[in-house]
Amino acid sequence: MFAFGLGQAQTFRIVSYNTENLFDTINDPLTNDDDFTPHGSKQWTSFRYWHKLQHISQIIVNTGEWQQPALVALIEIENDTCLRDLCQRSTLRKFKYKYLQHDSSDPRGIDVALLYDPEQFQLLDKQFIPIDTLRTREILYAKGLIFKIDTLHTIVCHAPSQLGGQDAKDRRTIVFQRINQLTDSILQKDSTAQIVLMGDFNDSPRHISPHITSLTNLMLQFNDTEGTYCYQEKWTCLDQFLVSTQLTNRTQARIFKADWLIKNDKPRRTYQHIFYDHDGYSDHLPIVLDIKQ
Repeated sequence: MFAFGLGQAQTFRIVSYNTENLFDTINDPLTNDDDFTPHGSKQWTSFRYWHKLQHISQIIVNTGEWQQPALVALIEIENDTCLRDLCQRSTLRKFKYKYLQHDSSDPRGIDVALLYDPEQFQLLDKQFIPIDTLRTREILYAKGLIFKIDTLHTIVCHAPSQLGGQDAKDRRTIVFQRINQLTDSILQKDSTAQIVLMGDFNDSPRHISPHITSLTNLMLQFNDTEGTYCYQEKWTCLDQFLVSTQLTNRTQARIFKADWLIKNDKPRRTYQHIFYDHDGYSDHLPIVLDIKQ
């Protein structure tokens, strides 16, 4: 754990990042991952895979600044192999992260994951919650101790995409209803529970907030010229942090918008259309949340 200085409160840092398709290079016959193989349309070679791992590691290190992030939620991760390679075989290995991940029913085989520093987050419980009526990413729930004494409930979500019009919107609504059931059950047991919901919600904060009724959306502070994702020259915060009442006065959220993550005023993604960008990272920017003790 790190402090800003003598007599100052400690800070617990959380990062959420959509990695934009972190696939290994091996074809999985059970999922639609053919594009991300050496002979697929992306020509996804071992070199490109390991280079992307190093880029993700670089982002996590830089978002930590003077401290190691305690939690890192990762979106669009194919499997355990990717997380093992990231945590144990990239430059991130010095941080000794542990991770949570489970293969979901998503057709493309992409999942959410959570890296955690066991020195800062003592894991007490975890669940991978499927959406029974949908083939989509599971909701990841993890409970742990922070600052050695406080219980923190964390939820990681990757909502269905916007492709498909009203049907896609209905799919997202089903996911948000399941999140509400989870947060309500936590708050019914403890009305002062500390909850952080994070991830890629595939919609703007002002559209998401009415659906997540028990939490405050910290990304409402950002205007139309700011965001984590840019489509047709318009920025929006698809990636969001929502917190329970107990945390609203103890948290600060920001977008990590380093110059080296931007190209032509957009996130510098791994593939620009069909063309591979060696210096690309993701089509999303990371977001950072600090919790004061």
